[in-house]
Order: sequence, then C-alpha cells, then structure tokens
Amino acid sequence: MTNAKLLGDCWRIGGRVLMEKKEDDEVVVEGGEIRRYLEEVMEEKAGEFRRNAARWRV
Repeated sequence: MTNAKLLGDCWRIGGRVLMEKKEDDEVVVEGGEIRRYLEEVMEEKAGEFRRNAARWRV
C-alpha cells in the first residue's frame, strides 16, 4: 500500500487498479480493469507521468 500511495498520490507517476476480493481472501484484478488502466496511462496521462518521472529522476 505504501508504494501505491507514493507512486500514485505523491509522485504522480502511476495509478491504481480496482481489485475484487473473493471468498477465500484471494484478490483478483479483472482483465477489463487492466485494459481500462492501460488505455488511461497510454492515452490520457502519458505526458503527465513522463514529466513527473523526469522530475524525480536523479
């Protein structure tokens, strides 16, 4: 959770996908959710992520 918080909310170079919890405490990410996130990253937020990653690069 800490890495997701830093990448998504603080550094703004990543995001989160929605996970579903199954009956036996198994966590699953559906294929449609992965597709949605990849489309968002590749189209809408690609420039923002690149600029922010370049800013944090040492």
